[in-house]
Amino acid sequence: MCPIDLTLVEKSMLSSEEKEWLNSYHRKVYKKLAPYLTTGEQEWLKEKTRPLL
Repeated sequence: MCPIDLTLVEKSMLSSEEKEWLNSYHRKVYKKLAPYLTTGEQEWLKEKTRPLL
């Protein structure tokens, strides 16, 4: 599991369902990985898995 680089995502080309899938995936990535990370690593992961608005 790893975050998807949001700088490579063209939001205007995604449907609302695709955006929700991406946001859901990022929530899952953070929830599964965060317990194994240091506080600094958790902050980095939180930024990388931020919701696509």
